[in-house]
Formats: sequence, structure tokens, C-alpha cells
Amino acid sequence: MAERGVYSAAEAKMLADFKRRSAELTGWIKEGLQKEFSFPAHRVASRELIEHMATAADFKNPLYRDESYARNTRWGGIIAPPFFYHCILHGGGIVFLQLPPEHGIVVNESVLMEHKSDFYQPIRVNDTFRIWYGPTLIDDITRPGKDSMRQFRLTRVISYINQRDEVVCTNTDKHIYTILPPSSDVGIQKSFVMETSEDHTSKRALSWTEEYVYSKEDIQTIDRLYDAEVRRGAEIRYWEDVNVGDELPPIVMGPLTTWDSVVSMQGFGVAAHTMNDLRKVNADTVIVDPSTNIPYQDIELHLSDRVAKLVNSYSTTLVGPPIFHFLSKVITNWAGDDGFLRRFSWHKLANTPFGDTIFGRGKVVRKYVENGEYLVDLDTSMESVRGFITNVGPATVSLLSREQVFNRNDPPLFRPAPAFPGAGAARGESVTAAERSQAGFKKGDRVKIKDRPDWPMPGGYKLANQAGRVVDTVDSLDGYLLVVLDEEVTGIDTKVPLGLKVDSIAKV
Repeated sequence: MAERGVYSAAEAKMLADFKRRSAELTGWIKEGLQKEFSFPAHRVASRELIEHMATAADFKNPLYRDESYARNTRWGGIIAPPFFYHCILHGGGIVFLQLPPEHGIVVNESVLMEHKSDFYQPIRVNDTFRIWYGPTLIDDITRPGKDSMRQFRLTRVISYINQRDEVVCTNTDKHIYTILPPSSDVGIQKSFVMETSEDHTSKRALSWTEEYVYSKEDIQTIDRLYDAEVRRGAEIRYWEDVNVGDELPPIVMGPLTTWDSVVSMQGFGVAAHTMNDLRKVNADTVIVDPSTNIPYQDIELHLSDRVAKLVNSYSTTLVGPPIFHFLSKVITNWAGDDGFLRRFSWHKLANTPFGDTIFGRGKVVRKYVENGEYLVDLDTSMESVRGFITNVGPATVSLLSREQVFNRNDPPLFRPAPAFPGAGAARGESVTAAERSQAGFKKGDRVKIKDRPDWPMPGGYKLANQAGRVVDTVDSLDGYLLVVLDEEVTGIDTKVPLGLKVDSIAKV
């Protein structure tokens, strides 16, 4: 039994070492390649970098690429796509917990991580940046109970500051770590894994995900849906015209291949140094294949089956930025050129394997005025062609108001955004255990998946009437559950929890 705040000598040493390494990384990011950061920073938002990112993120939107078009929008010129800060600095500097294996196995619970972005100002061509790397904070979140395992939540904030000393945006990463008892036959032995089985301690590796097989009719349907994508563009969406419950037009992407991850990585400019250089400067980001001794960069788990298997993942999966781009495209297609994405919180529920097609959907959950801004809260999600939710993105958008623009002729102002932990909090409340139980579900409940008459693919919704068990009510999200199915009908190991919406299942 692990008790919150009570540590063994090995755990105490681990925490002291963690705080020391975190302090060493805190401060202003230097120029060029440096220790603990796999990819160099880009300090100038050049036209070329913005165009590279925009082409990868949202090729259909001329706001980010066509100066003559952008000049006639609210912004008066080209602005960067919402998640351009990945091009300024992508990843790096994560201080992982390190514990000798004889004292415990440290597992990174990627399925429970959260990546939160707050946007304060648009990024324009030739803006320059300083980058403040905040300390990585650690909280002991070990749950009470005789069977509980030690858990920590790690949080870090990076701030991007332009030449006018404006904080353009911040991003906050939250990771959950579980420390398993030492064991010679625990299936997962690495500190960085993409996913774990439900009980963490499977004595066998999760089976590799079956490749999804399409008919020619399936591909024709995907192409038709892609061509039918609705982009509002220059037509202003006024705040007064929005209603709670409005559905955002869906989008589609796929079948995904390695190329999609390559294009995204090219878009934010991470492929800058060879492995020889990275091995010298950033040994901690290198994964060595024990059977061949070949070193790989850890981001290659988003490119290669072999590297994904080295970290005990059950599939390859998209890297984060294309997921952000996809969900923000759902939002910007709906909001139009004059809308501004203010807050976005990414929650991963399951891998998105190569070969899958993904569907993006969204819904208005609240509209309100805050600090003079006319805001709308949205719930967006990414669903796999296999039938479950892989990623969720609660978001807030700032819209123009008829009253603001025409009656008072006030210019739009952007103020610092408050913390935005999840969709429930965006409605002015916390997602509590009581609320989740009011939704009718709790951990351990037996459930059955409802049919989906609106399923876009030929042949109907293949998960209809499949049975399973709730394994997590997802503390930080309102309206989503993690479920393990009784039968392997998705092509994914049944020990892997899959994301589902509360309204898509019924209690058995």
C-alpha cells in the first residue's frame, strides 16, 4: 500500500533528484540545440515557417497563406495557425521521474495526460519570441486504499513572449506517473510508454493492433466527405447567432499514414539534426533497441512500428500537433476568419493508429460574456473509423458581437485567459464524482454500446450492441468514459481502454 506523502528512501531520493533537474531547466530557453531539448527553437515567425505550418495544418484556409485574402479579414494580414508555437519550440525538457527498477517500475500514463493551450494574441509574420520555461511541479495524487499504487502528477508551463513583451500564448502539460512494485516479469519495464493495459501489470505485451481494411466504397465515401467539408471563411459568425446545443460541421481525415506524421513534423520544423548529433547532446531522448543496439529518437515511435513496439505500445499513433490541428480545424471552419481560438485542452483517450480514418465533431456547450469578450465554449472530439473516441478537445472561442462592432464600434480586445482544466470547468463548475454518478455511470459498471444511425461509413456502426465494462470516468472531462470491451471487435487488444461518450452507451 502506498500512502500519500510517506516515501521510502529510494522515493525520497527520486523526488530530490527530480526537483534538482527541474530547477536546472527552469529559465529562458537558449539559442540552438541544447541538452534536454531534442529540437531547436525558431525565434522568428518568418513567412516561410508560417506557410510550412499552415500547409500541414489547414491547407484549405487561405487566411494563413494568402496575403491578398488575409488583408481583407479582421486581422489585416496573414496570421499563423493556432498551434504555431510548436514551431517556436516543440517539446523537450520534460523532467521524467527516475527510479531504480529494483525499487519500482515507473510508468508514464499517457492516456491520462492533458495538454492545455491559452492563446492571448495572434502571431503575425516576422514576430520574434523569447521563451520562458517554467519549473516542472510535482503533486502526490496517490489514492487512498490498501491496493493503491503511488501516483504523481507533473505539470509544466511554457510561455511565449513577442517583441512587444506580450504573452502570445502559454502551453501547460500535465502527466500522470504510476510507480509499480518491482518485479522481474512485469510486462512494462520502460519509463516512457504510449499506453498501458488496464491493470498496468500485464504479464504479456499487448497484442499489436490489426490494420484496418477498407473497401473501395469506403474510400469513395471518405473522399466524398472530405470534399464536402464546410468552411465559413470570411462570413462573420456573430455571437448572438450561436445557440447552446448547435452542432459544428464534421470533418474527416484519412486513411492516416506515416506521411501524415512526417508532414506535421516538417510543418513545425523538428527534423533539423542527425541522430549522431542528438545522441551526443540529448542522450535521454534516445531509445536503444536491445536486440540490435540501434539508437532511435523517441519521437520516431510516431513514425515506425518497430520503435512503437520498443516502448510497448499496441500501435503506432499520431504525434500531438496533427491532432491539435485537426480539432482546431473543426473549430475554425465553424467560427470563420473573425473567430479567435482562446483556450484548448487536449485529452488523449486512446491511440490513433496509422491506417485509421478520423472524424472530427463539435458541439456548443455554453455562450457567455467575460471581461468584455463574447465567448463560446465547445466540446470537440476525434473519433476513429473503428468506432471509439481517441482524443477530446474542450475549447473556448472569442467571436465578434453585433453590439460590440456596430453599436459601439469598439475594437476587439484580448485579455489573459483564466485556467481551463476541462469542459466542465468551462461551464463554471468542476467535474465532480457526484456529477459523473448523476450521469448514471461509475467504474465497474457493465454497459452496452448503442447503435449509431448517423454513422458515416457504409455497413453501419460495427460497435452497436457490443458489451463491456467502465474502467474510468475520466476526472478531467465531462461526458466521456473509458471502457474495455468483452470482445476484440475493433482490432485492438481488449485490455486497452477505449473512449466513449456517455450518451453513446447504456447500462446493462
